[in-house]
Amino acid sequence: AFVSCRSRPAARARNRPFPANGCGEPVRRQHAQQIRAGGGTGGDLQLLRQVFDREVAWHRGCVLVDDDSRLVGAFDGPARAVQCASATVTIAARLRIAARAGVHIGEVNPAAREGLIIEQSAALAGAAAPGEVIVSRPVVDLLSGSGLEFVEHGQIDRPGTSAPALA
Repeated sequence: AFVSCRSRPAARARNRPFPANGCGEPVRRQHAQQIRAGGGTGGDLQLLRQVFDREVAWHRGCVLVDDDSRLVGAFDGPARAVQCASATVTIAARLRIAARAGVHIGEVNPAAREGLIIEQSAALAGAAAPGEVIVSRPVVDLLSGSGLEFVEHGQIDRPGTSAPALA
């Protein structure tokens, strides 16, 4: 099932250095996040890439895909993935760039540009409205008690499944 996340990014410490993120490791459980931009110019996409790269680094993730149609990051925890997605779409909205995000959990090979988890994150991002982050039910379950608030979203068709998921 999938839900929308309506949260504020966590406050940031000013002097915190960026740690190594281990993105060179082989397949491991990570939280994939996908950002999509719609209807912008080439300059908008370049600006969104800069925002995305900065936010992924800040939230200790790694960029898996960075092309004209999508930006995909992987994280070692669901809270970081959701907070990064939320911060990215919030900043994009302030810059008047229509961005949307989807977050899902699963096995991700950092060297791969495709896979079921990336496709499911893309389906979530595709179902989101501009400025919205949609996360899967397993992500919500892992984040219970984290302080993030989620709102039911409805049914979303997912790649690799025979039926839509209830949100």
